[in-house]
Amino acid sequence: MVDRFIETVIGGLFWAWVLTFFHLDKICIEAIQPIVSFGLTKSHYYFGFVGICVLCLIGSEVIKAYRKRHRN
Repeated sequence: MVDRFIETVIGGLFWAWVLTFFHLDKICIEAIQPIVSFGLTKSHYYFGFVGICVLCLIGSEVIKAYRKRHRN
């Protein structure tokens, strides 16, 4: 699980970096900025993107464990 976690973090950073070529970081920051009361930066974008990737990994592991436990 730890290996998978590290791969997910590195993959999340890579894809966040790739998506900056299409200015997705600016789009996300401009979309979320009105909701929060503090200034957002690219660091917030990278942290959020990696967080979403890790949550997807954890969610998939939880679903696998649930299916394995409730298999007939």
